[in-house]
Amino acid sequence: MCKVSEIKCGDKNADIRPIEQQEDAKLQFWKKRRYHVVCMVFFGLFNLINLRMNLSVVIVAMTQKVNMTIDDGTIVEKQDFDWDSKTQGLILSSFFYGYITTQFLGGFLAAQFGGHLTFGTGLAVTSVLAIFTPIAAKTHLGLFLAARILQGLFGGATFPSIIAILGKWTPVYERSFLASIAYMGNYAGTIGAMLLSGVVSVALGWESVFYIFGSLGCVCYICFIFIVRANPQVDPFITEAEQKYILSSLGDQSKDKNIKHPWKDILTSTAVWAITVGCITAMWGSFTFQTQLPKFLSDTYEQNLDVTGIIAAVPYILVVGMLLLSGYLADWVRVKGYLTTGQVRRYFTCFAYLAQMIFLLLIIYTIDPIWNTVFICLAVGFGAFPWSGYAINSLDLAPSHASVIKGLATTIGTFSGIISPIVAGYIVTDKSREQWELVFYISAGVYFIGSLFCWIFIRGNIQPWAKIDLEKLETKKAQDEPEKYITKL
Repeated sequence: MCKVSEIKCGDKNADIRPIEQQEDAKLQFWKKRRYHVVCMVFFGLFNLINLRMNLSVVIVAMTQKVNMTIDDGTIVEKQDFDWDSKTQGLILSSFFYGYITTQFLGGFLAAQFGGHLTFGTGLAVTSVLAIFTPIAAKTHLGLFLAARILQGLFGGATFPSIIAILGKWTPVYERSFLASIAYMGNYAGTIGAMLLSGVVSVALGWESVFYIFGSLGCVCYICFIFIVRANPQVDPFITEAEQKYILSSLGDQSKDKNIKHPWKDILTSTAVWAITVGCITAMWGSFTFQTQLPKFLSDTYEQNLDVTGIIAAVPYILVVGMLLLSGYLADWVRVKGYLTTGQVRRYFTCFAYLAQMIFLLLIIYTIDPIWNTVFICLAVGFGAFPWSGYAINSLDLAPSHASVIKGLATTIGTFSGIISPIVAGYIVTDKSREQWELVFYISAGVYFIGSLFCWIFIRGNIQPWAKIDLEKLETKKAQDEPEKYITKL
């Protein structure tokens, strides 16, 4: 018998939503703790991505030759660091050497100890290391690389831990929208890095970029640990109505820590590999744009650093709006029954990749700078839709194993972050447009292959091996504590 509102079931105007959801709907959204949690994830992710991405802008200032007048009136060229394109590619990819190491570990730690602890620790250490980055760079290239690798090491654990946080705090039919708010921090951080890093570098010097944003990250961490709790059950500030709604939607999750992850089933699941390929595809395109876009604009249009940063940030402003749209649409079409969960994950992933491929090809064949900028915006902007597709698909396939699946996928996907800047560094040696076209051809090919694989193998239902695992645990608990199950019955 369904538990619905007090209106009689025969009334055509009856609200058929569960009572828990109706009570939760009476609360103003700014009082709901799940919104506080995802907003703190947003701000944490904003700082983490900013700290990861600002080097792609700042490195232009670090290696730029500028004229300066010495005391005797002589004008000389000054360059802080004489790094060639290959060295710059190595520096830009160094973050990902550490990042790839802890993706899987971060998912495992989040599953065992809580996503909030894993995320918070990664944010804190990454921010502190940013403050010491200028000293490391001026001391020795090796020390600079080590600092970036360590940032990646601790920052790498944060992404899979977000899935663990969302798994504890987001009701099933709000998951896409709330995840979109959280992941919006990814693009807001990119906007901050590209929009502000160039301006701050020109106004205050490139060192100030690391000092300012590292300090902001530390402040964000302090706020995060005071606001975010492991789950609704232990949050002292959540209302009873919201807590009941979240728990009724998600079910009993107290058993999650006792589940052993079925590694053979996970590693041989084509649905899991669809998430992995989706991650590889998204990361290749994303990292190509994030690390190379300021250099592409500088090489192609010969813009100043502060102007280049602003132009490079514009596409990510579009992404923020499209993220909210995609998250809302993904939940809406599921609630209305227009699309199944699997169809939403498949369509939102594959159509977005094909659109990005098309706009990348248009960038190659367009000379006009205005239209080129429009196509760049659209190529980056459609990257919002896969966040409601493959990015949260692990929660559909196996909720109890979602963070480790996400960690596995991002570990493999992060190879894109290592390879794409190095490939671009080796291709773009004399800053010609023809060389940049080859970089975009490669990215377009990756998008096409990724969309084809995901179309065939993405699934939206809980997998048999995840169901079996839960059933075995329930059977064992019934045998160990029969009196509790008799009472329930």
